Amino acid sequence: MSKNKYNDINNGQNFAIYTKLGGPEGVKRFLAGELIMRKPSPNRRLKSVDAVECPRIERFEAKDNFGKGVVNGVKFYDFNENFKKLFIPKVETDVAETILQSHQLLRNSNDLGILKEIEDGKEITNLAHLHYALTLQGDGRGGVLLVNGYANIFYIRGTDGNLWAVFADWCDDGWSLNAHSVEYPDVWNAGSQVFSR
Repeated sequence: MSKNKYNDINNGQNFAIYTKLGGPEGVKRFLAGELIMRKPSPNRRLKSVDAVECPRIERFEAKDNFGKGVVNGVKFYDFNENFKKLFIPKVETDVAETILQSHQLLRNSNDLGILKEIEDGKEITNLAHLHYALTLQGDGRGGVLLVNGYANIFYIRGTDGNLWAVFADWCDDGWSLNAHSVEYPDVWNAGSQVFSR
C-alpha cells in the first residue's frame, strides 16, 4: 500500500484549517482563488484561537433564556441596563447555523479598532448563538469562552437596530452580560476575547 503524503494531517488540524478559512463559504472562496492567505501584520489586534459550531435556531426569544439564577442550564448573575433594555426583548428567527470564531485580543483596543480588523460581514453575530455558547459552559467550566474574568465580546444588533458590544464574563456567582455602544471610547484589555462568524 502506498504512503499517502497527507498522513501527517489529523482531524483536529483539518478542523482548525476549516475554521480559519471561515467554514464552508471560506473554503469555497479559498478554492476559487477569492481568499488569499497573507502573513499577519505585526500591528494586528486579533489572533484566531478556537471555534464553536453553532446549530440553526428556528426561533430564539431572549426573555425565555436570560434571567437571574439558573435558566435553561445557564447560571446567570447579572445584566446591565443596556442589555436588559435592548436584548431581553429581542426575538431572532431562522438563525442560520454558523461557526463562531474566537480571537484573542493581542493589545488594548476600542471597539472601532477591533471591528476594522474583522472581515466585512463576519463581525455581526446573533444573540441566539451567544446564548448557545453559554449553554456549553453554563456552570463556568472551561471551554471556548473565557472564564478567567476577561470579557468575551460579541457584536450584536440591539432592538434599536444599532450595533452593540455585548460581553459575557464569568464570576463565581454566574455569567454577567453587559452591552455598550461600539462608539464607547474606552478600550478592552489585551487578553479579552472577540467572536466573529
